[in-house]
Amino acid sequence: MSTSRSGRKGIWAGYHLYLCPGDVFLACGSWQPEKDILQRIRARLMAPGGAQPLRNVISAPEFVKLFGEAKPLPNGGRRNIFGHPDQLKVAPKGVDKTHPEIDLLKLRSMTVLRRFTDKQVLSADFADLVADTVGVMAPFIHV
Repeated sequence: MSTSRSGRKGIWAGYHLYLCPGDVFLACGSWQPEKDILQRIRARLMAPGGAQPLRNVISAPEFVKLFGEAKPLPNGGRRNIFGHPDQLKVAPKGVDKTHPEIDLLKLRSMTVLRRFTDKQVLSADFADLVADTVGVMAPFIHV
């Protein structure tokens, strides 16, 4: 199940809840946006102070508690918004590799994901757990 403020296939970041025995997760963000949308995201990040709102959200204590520190792992693993398989290994075309926001500019997808166990899904407080997670995710969606 997916949703965003402009509909399931809209241009805005959204939420995705996947329920399958043994594989349950709640994700949010923008996964593989179209080229023009990705260019707009990057332009905003490169503007003076443009990346700060995103950095504030992904560095917030509640966000870090659920998704890890807001920095890439040295071995390239997944943590916070970093480490997606589609992340660029080099700077995007036309972007200086020494740009101060290069870690963000290499991202093609900006999503986070929280997995749940089957036991959590079947518990009486699963809806509260999802609601709490969405509460932490919401500022990320609205950056």
